[in-house]
Amino acid sequence: MIVASAVRVAPLLVTERPPVKPSWVDRLIDWIDRLPSPAWVFYLVMYVVAASMLHAAIWIDPVVPVGTLSTTWMVNAIWAVLSVVFIDYLKVAVGRSLDKFAPLVADKPTEFAALRHRMTEMPARPVFWMTVITGLAIVAGIASDPAFAYEGLSHSYVLAVSLMVFSYCFTPVVLYLSIRLLASVTRAYGLLDEVDVLSQRPLYAFSRLTLQAGLLWLVIVNLGIGTMVFVGDAGDAQERAISIGFTALGIVIAFTSSLYPLRGC
Repeated sequence: MIVASAVRVAPLLVTERPPVKPSWVDRLIDWIDRLPSPAWVFYLVMYVVAASMLHAAIWIDPVVPVGTLSTTWMVNAIWAVLSVVFIDYLKVAVGRSLDKFAPLVADKPTEFAALRHRMTEMPARPVFWMTVITGLAIVAGIASDPAFAYEGLSHSYVLAVSLMVFSYCFTPVVLYLSIRLLASVTRAYGLLDEVDVLSQRPLYAFSRLTLQAGLLWLVIVNLGIGTMVFVGDAGDAQERAISIGFTALGIVIAFTSSLYPLRGC
């Protein structure tokens, strides 16, 4: 049987040197979490700034009269915040799950420290290139067709491009993080040598994590569908194909995340 306390495990994790440099996204999330105010306050301000930038852009062009608030663009501004909130929420959930799982591998501090780092930090290089490539693709799309951002874009390229790049450069990072977490759950269960059949609760530490990840993906998918329905503009065939493909991918990831712990246990 495995018997250990969280007090015994925690000090070993603090002294373990991280194997890789954390990504800029991880550093951004860590900075947000260190702010004196709650994280939700920062994200609320972030949303207000994004909505203001969107309205400034459509007023400059002008898509709507100056001073008019567009409900459509108020909804679209959520995408500038949603992915960052998703990543932050998952990082917090990962920490809680690892704390519950720690007593089962108290005799493997080095391996567990590596697991904790893998599940709470993403490597810098892949995340950097994901965001750069996504940003360049968005810039190229708007350059070839301004309607890629929105119909009527003509003068506010700086606002539109900067906001779209920031809003959607996190999309591949969210996908990467989700897949990385699923793979790490398998690694976590692989550390177990024996199981206390009278105390199986720690074994399900990651069940809540992957269920939360699945639910978050369903929120993203349904928000995307709801936005298209609300806006009332499905776009051209290419845009519809991209939307359908992303929706299908999100559904697959959502259900895979929810059911994956059953395989591990």
